[in-house]
Amino acid sequence: MGYDVHITRAENWFDSEENAISHQEWKQYVNRDKELRPEGCIEFETDEGLVEADVLAWGTEEDLALHWYSGRITAKNPSPAGIAKMFQIAQHFNARVQGDEGEFYGASGEPE
Repeated sequence: MGYDVHITRAENWFDSEENAISHQEWKQYVNRDKELRPEGCIEFETDEGLVEADVLAWGTEEDLALHWYSGRITAKNPSPAGIAKMFQIAQHFNARVQGDEGEFYGASGEPE
């Protein structure tokens, strides 16, 4: 089990669908950010059934693996450098970086 950190426009990450980052917006961003590289997709089960999510990586494999799902972009157990990259991405979407427990992260990759 890990700890997720999310890029979201919502007040709380679990409400991301209410003010979603669309899949199309995410794909357009990925095509412009040359630091991200496609790693395929993952499948996982939710209450709504089987879901596929895009996975993109930044830096080395242990730095950051991002996936878009349900109006947000999520990383599991990101490093502070990875969270700093997420903050950079969030700025593009006029969004914030929030951990599972509701804390927000700043440009340094540390909680604010």
